[in-house]
Amino acid sequence: MPAAPGAETGSDAKEQPIERRASGLALRSVIRRRGRTIMAKDLLFELGCEDLPPLQIQGALDELVGVFTKQAEGLRLKHGPIQSFATPRRLAFRVSAVAEAQEDLEETKVGPPVAAAYDKDGNPTNAALGFLRGLNLGAQDLFEVTQEKKKGKPAQYIAAKVLETGRPTVELLPELLGSLPGALHWPKAMRWGRCPQAFARPVHWLVGRFGTETIDFEFAGIRSDNKTYGHRFHDNHAVALESPSGYEAALLKLHVNVLPHERSEAILRLAREAAEEVGGHLLEDPVLLDEIVHLVEWPVAVCGTFDEEFLKLPPQVLVTSMRKHQRYFSVVDASGAPMPHFVTIANTIPRSKEVVARGNRRVLRARLKDAEFFFREDQKRSLQEWGEGLDRVTYVEGLGSLADKSQRIAAVASWLAEKLYPHSPNLAAQARAASLLAKADLVTGMVGEFPELQGYMGGRYLLAEGADPAVAAAVGEHYAPKGAQDELPQTVLGALVSIADRVDSIASLFALGRMPSGAADPFALRRAALGVIRIALERDLRFSLKELFDVAVAEVVASATQLGTASKLGEPAEVSAKALDFVLTRLRHLAATEHKLDVVDAVLAIGSKLEDLPAIQQRIEALSGIRATAEFEPIAVTFKRVANILGETPPAASIKVNVELLGDAETVLFERTAAARSLLSEELGRRGFAAALAALVSLRPPVDQFFEDVLVNDPDERVRVNRHCLLRDVLELFNSFADVRRL
Repeated sequence: MPAAPGAETGSDAKEQPIERRASGLALRSVIRRRGRTIMAKDLLFELGCEDLPPLQIQGALDELVGVFTKQAEGLRLKHGPIQSFATPRRLAFRVSAVAEAQEDLEETKVGPPVAAAYDKDGNPTNAALGFLRGLNLGAQDLFEVTQEKKKGKPAQYIAAKVLETGRPTVELLPELLGSLPGALHWPKAMRWGRCPQAFARPVHWLVGRFGTETIDFEFAGIRSDNKTYGHRFHDNHAVALESPSGYEAALLKLHVNVLPHERSEAILRLAREAAEEVGGHLLEDPVLLDEIVHLVEWPVAVCGTFDEEFLKLPPQVLVTSMRKHQRYFSVVDASGAPMPHFVTIANTIPRSKEVVARGNRRVLRARLKDAEFFFREDQKRSLQEWGEGLDRVTYVEGLGSLADKSQRIAAVASWLAEKLYPHSPNLAAQARAASLLAKADLVTGMVGEFPELQGYMGGRYLLAEGADPAVAAAVGEHYAPKGAQDELPQTVLGALVSIADRVDSIASLFALGRMPSGAADPFALRRAALGVIRIALERDLRFSLKELFDVAVAEVVASATQLGTASKLGEPAEVSAKALDFVLTRLRHLAATEHKLDVVDAVLAIGSKLEDLPAIQQRIEALSGIRATAEFEPIAVTFKRVANILGETPPAASIKVNVELLGDAETVLFERTAAARSLLSEELGRRGFAAALAALVSLRPPVDQFFEDVLVNDPDERVRVNRHCLLRDVLELFNSFADVRRL
């Protein structure tokens, strides 16, 4: 074997031992401290600017912390927890216990193969010497390692350890902190003056403090300092920060609370108190609260009034007008009815709250007058007359207008009503009527001003006309649920129209090939599918998803044929199958939040044997129940053994078990399988899924005894095939409940 290249010349060189030898199939960098004691300090970063868009602040703050964390990791800077801060005009974070230097990096560098590193006399070749020169090391630093080649057997290579001593943190921070603002992504960024960098709003100050040291960096023409600024109106002057730990306290003295969660709690408490002072209760609005938190640095609640004449407007119109235009909280009485009061959150301490309330009242009056105008003008026409305008509103290119969509929804909703409630013939007519009017309010003035009131206004207008209350309620709630946690439709009719609307959207867009891909879901079809699932499960609606999509796709094809666009659609059976799989995939994700994924997959894998959505959920729950027991593993092993023996080509169903060829153990299994089949059919018929599964589990002892007493692959072909047929019947019985191979 060649000598270690650390030998200079002579025979003694061949006897010099290799100091370190590493053996393995792969090498990786090793990071460790080199015996140094590295101290730590807190780090503070703050960026001050003009008021940021409130709905973008939290996302920007999270991204800012994420970028720092990633860069610090890349720089080998150890640190403790990070606390973030934000107000309308600042983004900041404090990092505890940041090491004063990078960690040292000791890395193994691999050179040429040993065969190429030494000549026939064992001396280093030019390849080995070049490797050493590149690392600025001597021959004494070499050792050998074993690595896997891309092709062939492992081979020996020369290698050396390279130590990179960590740099002081203060040398790294200027570049790191200076790069953070530019790394943030904003929907719209701007440039100002002659500054080449873009940011959401003009930047006014920067702070970088590492312990008691000020970190010097620059962004957008602004150099960092140790000074922050107080409230824009109450304490708009600079204050020097002695250390990162005093950040919050220093700004509290300047009427700035930099902790969003504390401002949120203060806003809610102050708004409740203000509402209680006028004998009411605050109508809490978490979405509005999240926005107001990032509109103020020092919240102050002011309660105002508006004219009682506006209480004639529908409650949601009042709430929406105050929330959307003015960002006011509504005040309600003990019954939940609106009161002629509002609560606004100011960003200053007013000299007179009464003066502030009067000014806000004047502004709100103009807004409510607009809403009153829309409400009055919309009612000069019936909702059906408004619906005639849907012909002029395109739903999606290739599938006509919203009027065409309404016709398809009506067909699907009435089919559902007949399927689920055959003894309530009037329900199908109501479903059709509600579906045809469901989208009519989209062309009204009120919904044009407040799109979030779609559906709600249609229901209110129908009630005002004296229409069927059930139809009005269905129109009003057919958009529910709008999100994963939103309330579902409260009426059967509303649930049917809601499902029909969502199913039509999925069928229509799948027919046009506009399926969601990756994170892109411009038509919110995933949310639509989840809505169908939630409504069906929580209301126990027992319909076949396959039949439902077959009907919906047929309506899409009929609509496109009438429009002359049928050539743009996919093949109906394929579209229906893809739509069904899409919804079942959403069900899979939903069910996997509560059950083992293999259980969910085992149930969904049986495909055409599945009933309705509630039945699928109940199957999963039953299987999940036994999956959690100690008996599950031997049961799974037994039935998987059956599946493995049969493989992919079990005997054809036309080949029946010949009872004359059965031995004792086979006869017992045959009889127990027949009994289990009868019981399974009975229990599935009455949706007793736990009992049905228990019937299948009862087959385990006779199956185990069968394997104990019988040679399955008997040399006699007739006997072997007969035994395979018996096992096939057992497996098919289990697979009628779930695919055992997925467990």
